[in-house]
Amino acid sequence: MKREAEEAVREQRAKWALAKSKQRRNNRIDCIARHQLPPCADLRALVSERERREASLLALWQTTNAPLSIRKVPATHIAMTATLTADAWMAAVILRAMGGKVSPAYVARFLRQYQRHQGKSADALKARMQSDLARVAVLHDEGVWRPIHSAADLDTPTSDWQDFDLEDDEHLGEADREGLLMSLWRAPPPVDRAPTPS
Repeated sequence: MKREAEEAVREQRAKWALAKSKQRRNNRIDCIARHQLPPCADLRALVSERERREASLLALWQTTNAPLSIRKVPATHIAMTATLTADAWMAAVILRAMGGKVSPAYVARFLRQYQRHQGKSADALKARMQSDLARVAVLHDEGVWRPIHSAADLDTPTSDWQDFDLEDDEHLGEADREGLLMSLWRAPPPVDRAPTPS
């Protein structure tokens, strides 16, 4: 009877531990939904910066002094890699600004939410984000890309979004900011192809 009682206690503790683990996971997922996207001007600046970083990665790939994580990408995949790496960078910055967790799983979830997953399944995108976030870290470490910790770190954007009326930004709600991000981040992902030599 003593063994049966001990076994029952072990089973109950295992159930409680599993339930607690699921609750912690759900709380982490929900925390992103509770935080708002950054202000519209910051979103526009981030999208402009993302475009610059994608272009710089493509240009860097064609040089001889590119980091190994860039050089080893085949010519047929560099366009898609540059896009996903820049998308991963931007998603990580936004998640950090929202107070959310930055990990391959959360970045992949964010990219899927904004339809930037390039047709990859959730698991495939999560695995891919691991290598893309590592590539971002290498680009930061080697001084190729400057880390962005807040909107103050962003350069003054030079793209045509400056024509937008920023006066009304403070009145826009979360749904408006999501719509703005979707419209700014609307360019379709590239098809795997080699870049045209410059």
